[in-house]
Amino acid sequence: MRSILIVRAGAVGDAVLTLPLLETFVGAEPARIGVLGAPSSWAFLAPGRIELLDIAGREWLGLFADGTSLAPNAQAAARGFDTAIVLLGKERERVERALRTLGIAALAAATPATKDEVASESAPVENLTEWHWPPGPAHAASRLLCSLRHLEGGDTQSAWPATQRTLEESPHLRIERAEVERVFHDLDLAPISPPGILAIHPGSGGAAKRWPAVRFVELALAAEKRCGGAPIFIAGAADAEVWRQVRTALPRGYRPRVLLDRPIREVLALLSLARAYVGNDSGITHLAARACPTLALFGPTDPAVWHPVGRRVATLRASRGRLENLPLETVLEGLSRLLD
Repeated sequence: MRSILIVRAGAVGDAVLTLPLLETFVGAEPARIGVLGAPSSWAFLAPGRIELLDIAGREWLGLFADGTSLAPNAQAAARGFDTAIVLLGKERERVERALRTLGIAALAAATPATKDEVASESAPVENLTEWHWPPGPAHAASRLLCSLRHLEGGDTQSAWPATQRTLEESPHLRIERAEVERVFHDLDLAPISPPGILAIHPGSGGAAKRWPAVRFVELALAAEKRCGGAPIFIAGAADAEVWRQVRTALPRGYRPRVLLDRPIREVLALLSLARAYVGNDSGITHLAARACPTLALFGPTDPAVWHPVGRRVATLRASRGRLENLPLETVLEGLSRLLD
């Protein structure tokens, strides 16, 4: 393959779970890699290595609508790739046909996992489960790797690297010193004691996937006393209501450190400094797992399918899929085990 186009819609978590597939090309990397997706979902990537094309742009409408042609600039862009991997659900076959008509020589495809899928062997409820490398066959990232079967010589078993790449080892994620220094300065991290940073993200894409905000506050205060680490909250533009709930639950006079509504590369830089991270089933949690030990809290979604992928990842799943049922002490115990 001289050039490859990955067609992958979805949010940040979907993009992060596509990284293992992209990393199979590291070492024998094509001259050009493009991703047709939502550029904001891929903004965590190190700049300059992957070309991002906006799947929501009108020029690409012809991939999805019958009787509509791709705009000339989209046709020219697509014809610049000799291989395409289409990672879509119900639109997959339509997009494959459209790309074939443009003369792309090699096509591969896989249907991503859906949020309501349950693995045959799911994580036990309210028991800490550590997930090891590589992910099992039911995992969402493994599902995407199955697309390699359609390429000549593709082998999903040997595609997984021997070990999970660290942040420094992944050319797609590598953080520059200037990015770390910016976060270090903005959050005034110099006085932080040796136990280090506990990164906390209380948000997620849906209310049912969120541990109550007041519990995250209790976790931050208790962990600071027990472990000595400095809790730093992460809140993006989509977390405005959750962050309001966190502020309301904070003790009077307590001034939290927070990385508030900052670019996702700054979030990744903070995570690279963290001793550990705790968050819900969210895109930031998937990103955190690539940077530091991660404890992910699950409610209605199945961690066997959706657990973050990283060197040190553990999950807790709430009973009956309701995160309000997950006790603070259970999370504190899980965090302590993760830090051992």
